[in-house]
Amino acid sequence: MPDEQPLTPPQTASPPLTASPEDRLPIPRAVDQNEIASQLRTVGKASNTEAFTIGVGEINQQFKEREISEKAKQLGVPYVNLLELPINPDVFGIIDREQSFAANLVPFYSIGKRLRVAVTDHTNPASLALINQLREKFEIDVNICSAESLKHAQKNYDKRFYSNEKEVIAFFDPNREINLQDELAIAKKLPEKMADQKSDIILNLLHEIVLRLRVSDIHIQPEETEVVIRARVDGVLTEICRISFKINNLLVQQIKHDASLKYNITNMPQDGKYTFIASDRNVDVRVSTLPTNFGESVVLRFLDAKKGIVELEKLGYPKRIIGAFEEAIFSTMGMILVTGPTGSGKTTTLYSAISRVNTPDKKIVTLEDPIEFRLKGVLQSGVNHSVGFDFSKGLRSILRQDPDVVLVGEIRDQETAETAVQAALTGHIVFSTLHTNSAADAIPRLMNMGVAAFVLAPALRMITAQRLIRKICDKCKFQRPITPEEQKELAEVVETAEQIGYQLQMPPMVSEGKGCNHCGGIKFRGEIAVTEVLRVDDKIQKLIFTDFSSQNISRVARENGMLTMWEEGMVKVIEGITTVEEVKRKIQKTPSLKTLQQIA
Repeated sequence: MPDEQPLTPPQTASPPLTASPEDRLPIPRAVDQNEIASQLRTVGKASNTEAFTIGVGEINQQFKEREISEKAKQLGVPYVNLLELPINPDVFGIIDREQSFAANLVPFYSIGKRLRVAVTDHTNPASLALINQLREKFEIDVNICSAESLKHAQKNYDKRFYSNEKEVIAFFDPNREINLQDELAIAKKLPEKMADQKSDIILNLLHEIVLRLRVSDIHIQPEETEVVIRARVDGVLTEICRISFKINNLLVQQIKHDASLKYNITNMPQDGKYTFIASDRNVDVRVSTLPTNFGESVVLRFLDAKKGIVELEKLGYPKRIIGAFEEAIFSTMGMILVTGPTGSGKTTTLYSAISRVNTPDKKIVTLEDPIEFRLKGVLQSGVNHSVGFDFSKGLRSILRQDPDVVLVGEIRDQETAETAVQAALTGHIVFSTLHTNSAADAIPRLMNMGVAAFVLAPALRMITAQRLIRKICDKCKFQRPITPEEQKELAEVVETAEQIGYQLQMPPMVSEGKGCNHCGGIKFRGEIAVTEVLRVDDKIQKLIFTDFSSQNISRVARENGMLTMWEEGMVKVIEGITTVEEVKRKIQKTPSLKTLQQIA
């Protein structure tokens, strides 16, 4: 049946679609009258009326299904019995519950662009309208079913809604004080707890450990003989347990169900999301699957809405920087960029900035991929690549909404960059992110994307680059004498700070962690942002027109008072927040200001 033709009642019988053996739908067999009589006699011997009623109801339904089957055959339309057919829940995401009930139609099978739907009346105008709408995306195969069969399948909508938001049940002592060493020991016992449990309980147990360990990501990685589960705690991956493939299959099946992913697709990556409830907060989970040689690798990223907004001071922004930060975000127009790799806290910083300017007299609109946290009083929109609603198109639509402040999740291409810069020049404050190694790198990146200097220079207000580093555990922190190597590293930073008018004292001692139960022997507990803030003043604007190399931009910015991330990290060492080794682990060392000036 051609896609462009509207569906009309068939005048003559048409041959059914050809299907492979594994693709064919079950056709109800003819019901033998002697068999029915025998079943009735058996039911009649039941010990209670309820059993008898159920038995008669089942047999009556068989007669109805046979009648519908015969009717479908006469009309030349394929028949399906949804009472006997297992349906993959992911097809119920193709149309929503309201559409299904209004049109008396359910989708029940999908492969590629081919979609099979069931209706009780293939001439119903509401059914025809929805089918023709679906034909814009799918090759539709219409099947006839009974009213009871349709209602049975539609119950999957209720199950699907319920499963997408579940409350975590405590299997471990909820009143126990959280102690990382103990929690890791308990996590090792997860396979014992998961054994012989249903899939939803297995996932529940994993969620509980996530909450206790303050995990940001879970990695479920199949190996040759077992599956390793690792957790990212304070930015570092730690193995928490190993499970059998039997448990893993149930776990992954439940994750796919909750995230509305396709069960039968294991050879292609999939992305989805779901939510679970823990005490008084909702935790959003982003799901990513990837086929590997031993099975599907699954990564879960946990986004706790309660932790969504963090003050800049608590993020790690020094007080001497916050004044310049606020001056930029409270401007009447201009672009503020936050740069850094994935997992560096860019979105958290942007949300903090948005919450600072979120007042009743401003209209704030965001475009995100995906929406990570809900912001009260802010219009939030998520990109949808499947329908062509990307950052560039979404940003143009947002600007027609008359916003004062715009947040674009990421600048990825020339069109988005140029639109964002134009918006910053026409009376909007625009927040966005870039993946660059430093603040100074953002300017040549935008220029290389094709943004002209004469629009970029007046549009930029501030560029922030950041990384997350671990903080020394407060419970086992102690001070020790500084080593010669540490003294050399810190002395260079102290000299640079003095050169720009910021006084630092060389410490005789530095802090370190011993390792304790609270931090699980890791010596660190929690993370903090290390930042560099580049203010785009007249000198930087002139460089954009003349020499926009990262090195020159960084030199001028530092002469104007900017410390690099490396230097800001060393300041946190002097303050006793972290260690030199931790700064080296996450941040690349930058040349001193004196060295750059000599090169220039």
